[in-house]
Amino acid sequence: MSIDLSPPSTAEPITPARLNALRAVAARARTPLERAVRDLVREVDRMRAQAALRPYVRPTQRQLEVLLGAANGEQVRDTAARLSLTTDCVRTHRHHAYRRMRARNSTHAVALAMAAGMIRPGQIRLPGGELP
Repeated sequence: MSIDLSPPSTAEPITPARLNALRAVAARARTPLERAVRDLVREVDRMRAQAALRPYVRPTQRQLEVLLGAANGEQVRDTAARLSLTTDCVRTHRHHAYRRMRARNSTHAVALAMAAGMIRPGQIRLPGGELP
């Protein structure tokens, strides 16, 4: 039996179901392949534990300005016009803010920013333009 060691063409995330299947194989750990799987699972668990302990990095002022646009329901082109940026630049600032904050999407990033006090409720405009 030969094992293909070439890297995959697309990276697929390790879903909880896949990780549980790998853990089941790792529990046996009789053959060299099963021991390799066991070591892989241990490394994944170690990396996840380190990531959970690592605090997020505060976004830059410009990234917060872009997130505030998202909090106010602005589309990318509206935020770009307000800040005199290109739409690509706004998308880049959003993406970098997500990564810094370890957020999954704009809603998550805005929620994290509000929870940390970086965006205050008074900065968010309700539909119609009035402040809460």
